[in-house]
Amino acid sequence: MTMQSLEIDNGNSLPTVEELQASSDRHITTLSEDRDAQSKKQKNLLIAAALGIVVLIGCVIGLSVGLSKKNDEGTSPLQESDIVDANTPGSPSRLNDFPSVSPSITPTAENRLVNVVEFLKDYVDEGDLERMGSPQQRAASWMAKDDPLQYSVPTGDENSFKFIQRYVLTLLNYAFGGELADKGIFLKPGDECGWNILTIYPSGEALRYGASCRPGSGEVGNIFLFEGDLSGTIPSEIGLLDGLELLFLYSNAITGNIPSEIGNLKNLKRLNLQNNILEGAIPTEIGAVTDLWDLNLFNNFLGGNIPSEVGLLTNVQFLNLGYNTAPPIHNGLAGELPDTLGGLTSLIDLRLGRNSITGTIGSWISKLTNLDLLRLSNNKVSKSIPDSFFDLTNLTAVFLDDNMLTGQVSPFSSLVKLEGLFLEDNMFEETLDDSFLGDLSNLLVLDMSNNKLDGALPVHLLDSGSNVFTIDLHDNFFGQGGESLPEFPNNTNLSFLTLHNNSFGGELPQSISNLSGLVHLDLSDNNLGGDIPTELGLLSKLDYLFLANNDFDQGPFPELLRNLTEIRELSLKDTQRVGKIPDWIDELGGLLLLDLDQNGFTGKIPESLGNLTKLKFLLLNRNELTGSVPTELGEISNLLLFTIDDNDLTGNVSDTFCEGENGGDLAGSLDVLYSDCGGDEPQIMCPCCTLCCNDEYTTCNDDELLANFDPIWEVMYSRQYWYFHETNPNLTFSKYGFSN
Repeated sequence: MTMQSLEIDNGNSLPTVEELQASSDRHITTLSEDRDAQSKKQKNLLIAAALGIVVLIGCVIGLSVGLSKKNDEGTSPLQESDIVDANTPGSPSRLNDFPSVSPSITPTAENRLVNVVEFLKDYVDEGDLERMGSPQQRAASWMAKDDPLQYSVPTGDENSFKFIQRYVLTLLNYAFGGELADKGIFLKPGDECGWNILTIYPSGEALRYGASCRPGSGEVGNIFLFEGDLSGTIPSEIGLLDGLELLFLYSNAITGNIPSEIGNLKNLKRLNLQNNILEGAIPTEIGAVTDLWDLNLFNNFLGGNIPSEVGLLTNVQFLNLGYNTAPPIHNGLAGELPDTLGGLTSLIDLRLGRNSITGTIGSWISKLTNLDLLRLSNNKVSKSIPDSFFDLTNLTAVFLDDNMLTGQVSPFSSLVKLEGLFLEDNMFEETLDDSFLGDLSNLLVLDMSNNKLDGALPVHLLDSGSNVFTIDLHDNFFGQGGESLPEFPNNTNLSFLTLHNNSFGGELPQSISNLSGLVHLDLSDNNLGGDIPTELGLLSKLDYLFLANNDFDQGPFPELLRNLTEIRELSLKDTQRVGKIPDWIDELGGLLLLDLDQNGFTGKIPESLGNLTKLKFLLLNRNELTGSVPTELGEISNLLLFTIDDNDLTGNVSDTFCEGENGGDLAGSLDVLYSDCGGDEPQIMCPCCTLCCNDEYTTCNDDELLANFDPIWEVMYSRQYWYFHETNPNLTFSKYGFSN
């Protein structure tokens, strides 16, 4: 599993050439001989009528498709050159099944409209057809008056599929606001099989964007209208395209419900409606589409229970119903998981994350023996996992995070193919030792943060032969039995290790330098003591180092940090640092965050801090700093938060950090500025400060402004926000630099 496997369930995959070929190779069902005979008879009559018009007026004005005499083989009056097969141009089509083409000038266009509407009443809601301006009415009007091809209006079910097909595609255009015609995709003069645009992607993949037909059938098999900024609703008439195999409408702004008529698409193989604004329940009729092998309804506003009929989709391999929540209005899919899901024995990939699913994981899940990926993240699933779950030995990725699951985690050791195990934010409880997950040689990511786990760190996960690159065990009880951090073996693969908010004691081993691939190391909020080892300076790839709130021996600003030229976030909060902040601090030119709060730093703030032009967050509060605040700090144009309260600083910072009338506004990008500007005799003059403290106000800014972040897999364990306070929204900043 690569890091790409951790991305949000986007599922935006183009159909491959093989998939398109498989779609094209589907057996084409032909009409019965009776239907062929009736069709030919009707065509003969229409041809005779057309030829009569030619004789009477001498020519046919605006004829869109040439007429030809019927020969002994029953050749259609439509010329083959006018029948565009979108997948294979010029390929033979089911000519005998096509309707005749009427002259573009009819005796009365209004009579034709009446005939069109009358015919469509058997397939379309009459009220929709007759309501002026409705997509159904506009589509009927275009077919009757404006369609250059002017298919003859069928008189019954026979010979009607092309007329109906053209009408439904026309209806789609109007249902989506007419944009498809505006873009030159739909409502073209020729056969509707050509209502598409050949699109070649940078990857070399090519498909016909729009509607395209299977070779030799004249029947629409694919509709690709993804990422088209389309709005509107999916008309129920989509169910009339019973030859449809691939329907991709993802990443638009389509609203309304999924029509129940989707259940009429018996030949449908892939349905992708993700990333829209669809509401309502998943129609139970979906269970009738038994050829489906890919169903993707991810990231909409769907609600209700998962219908038990989904369990009838025995061919489905990929099922994505995740991310249908948008609290407080949309809570997503709810209720318990239906036992019928055990019927999905072909299932490889099941994604139901970010909904409101309740109940337990039932024993039915053991029937999904082909399951490779399971995602139930961010639901309300509770209690323990059934023993039979651990028989699913084909699983490579398990996402059960952010639920209310209980029990032990050691049974996951039986899932020997696991590459990613995500159990964070649950209530698992167990004392671990070094044998934990000892058989998972393929493991890449382990996240069990925020549970009730204790014991020792399984050091075998850090062995030189281990492929694990992310370990997140923060907010547990590791070390509460007196356990220390282990001696670390040589390992170049581990890049992310976060153990904050545990109880590890003892000293930080010098062997930490053996983890030479580390980029992110968070050991804050433990009980570590002794000296901060100089070997930390050998971790040259570090861009994040948090050692805050530990019991290290008193000492100066660590000289070892001078070697960490890639560092972007550094927290030494409450680590018993004393002495001066070094002038060489500007050698760490990539710093975004520097937290030196609650130490014993003395002397002046170095002017060289002003050279850290990328700095966004600077916390110097609760120290013993003296002198004035250097004006050079006003040159840090990206600075968002600056705290200097509870020091012995003096002077006026108005010209450096304030602007506006009477200097009451913060200058530049600064959102938060705390200083000792309170009381009758303020130490610092600061009319724009957002908090003014003084010596008498002993609880001023008493809350720790913690900058740790809770890393989550959904954003590839990258920092998205800085939360400095759990309840103060003014102390929350996005990665893009604005506060919420």
